[in-house]
Amino acid sequence: MGVQGAFSSVVYEGDVGTLKYPIKVQPETLAASFGSASNPAASGSATEGLPSAKVTGSKNAIGVHPRYVTVKVTGTGVTAANMAGSSIRVPILTKASYSAIKKGDTGLYQGDTIVVTGKFAEHIV
Repeated sequence: MGVQGAFSSVVYEGDVGTLKYPIKVQPETLAASFGSASNPAASGSATEGLPSAKVTGSKNAIGVHPRYVTVKVTGTGVTAANMAGSSIRVPILTKASYSAIKKGDTGLYQGDTIVVTGKFAEHIV
């Protein structure tokens, strides 16, 4: 059963130095797991004066586009029924979690089994 819900503001750890950005994600993003990796928000506060990381929109838009993985749902629950044949893009909020995730890892998203099909680096325009 899905836990899809309202967006909440958390912290995304940028790839450059110690910069941290505000980012809005849904509960299922924070609850997702990939192999032995979880997807917690970065600790601490966002660096003052930085814009929010952009989860959606054009990759050519000015701003910080967070690192993410794409997953396919392989389970049979609600998410599988709603997302059959589609990829889901999940932003990965810390460098450590991203490093731990491997293509082909299995995990959970909204209670459904998933498999990681791709990894994509942070992109700044």
